[in-house]
Formats: sequence, structure tokens, C-alpha cells
Amino acid sequence: MKSQEDLTFYNVDYGRMETPWSLNSLLYRGLSALPVDEATKVISDVRRDPPSAKRSALALRLFEYLQGELTSGRSPKTIKGTYQVLRAFYAWADDTDRTMTADTIEKAFLDWTDWMFEKSRGDHSALENAFARATRIASMIDGTLGRDRRIMSLSRLRKMRTPKNWGKSSEKVNIESVFKMGAALTDICNSLSVEKIHGGLPALLNFRTGETIEH
Repeated sequence: MKSQEDLTFYNVDYGRMETPWSLNSLLYRGLSALPVDEATKVISDVRRDPPSAKRSALALRLFEYLQGELTSGRSPKTIKGTYQVLRAFYAWADDTDRTMTADTIEKAFLDWTDWMFEKSRGDHSALENAFARATRIASMIDGTLGRDRRIMSLSRLRKMRTPKNWGKSSEKVNIESVFKMGAALTDICNSLSVEKIHGGLPALLNFRTGETIEH
């Protein structure tokens, strides 16, 4: 990092035409909704007022968290996904007039997850996507703020259970086996009268398939 307010990831191997990842847009309200290259041009305007100290402090901590993840060997592809969702979260926060500091990000995050929950309600795929996006930011907040309780546990978003496809052939085989077993147990119970249970051996077990077994 070249300076405290240059939140560009210089330790990533970029493609020849790829724009370097940067969280500089987090420093200024309203810039995270712009593509990174456009936000960089706006920030370079010397007439722009400097960002607030508290907003800068949070952005720096989030940047350092992601830098630490890269240094520890986390996949750059994973980090890029989190970085993109983080910029989207900030874009939403700025659009809804949230103040983004270490003191307010938790409340902003929960409001954001509520917004995604309501927007995705009734759509299984959308809820899965919302949960995946939220967990990326939740991990950052937990790690950055050193939370003891995971902030995701306070959200209404939950991991979606994948519904069973009962039309699969493997499921059909299992169901058929269950019914066959149930029928066999019923036949055994019907064959064992009180007299047979207390009587002598062998006892004859008659099955609906026509089979008879001495036991």
C-alpha cells in the first residue's frame, strides 16, 4: 500500500487488460456504485474534499483484512468475489444514506440483509444468492471488529435447504424398498398369532408373495 488512503491491491497478478482492484471508492460517499476505473478518475480530482476520518478508518481496516486473507493464501478468486460484494454493499449503503464507520457498519449490514431478504422473499434461488453475498461481508465484519458472536446469526437470512427431487431414480428405488420392507413386516405380524408365539417351533411365516418360511 503506497499510502494510508491508497487502498489498491498491488500484490495481485492481474490480467493484461484487468483493472487493478481498489477499495478507494469506499472512502467517498456515492463512488462504490461506479466501475473502479471511473471511480478512480473521480477520486483523482484534486478539488474533491478529503474523506472523513471515521469513514477512512473503517475502509482501511476492511482493506487490511482482505490483504491479510491474500497473504494467508486465500484464493484470489475468492477475495475478488468478496471485494466486489463489499463495493456493492457500500453502494447500497450510500444510496440509502447510511453512515459507514466502525460504529455503524453492523447496523448497516443488518439493514442490508433485511433489504435483500424482503427483495428475495419467495424466490429460493435469490435467497440462496443473498445468503452467499451476506456471509462474505459478515465474515469481514466479524474479523475486522473482532466480534465474539457472528453477526450473521442476527440476520434473517438463513442457509437454504436444497429440496429433495423425489423424481430421481435413486429415490424411487429407496421408496420401493421401504414399501417392500413394510409389507414384509406386516405379513410377519399377521403370521404370528398369540398361539403361534407361545406354541412350539417351527412357526410358519406366510408372505403375500406366496412364500412360506419356517422359523
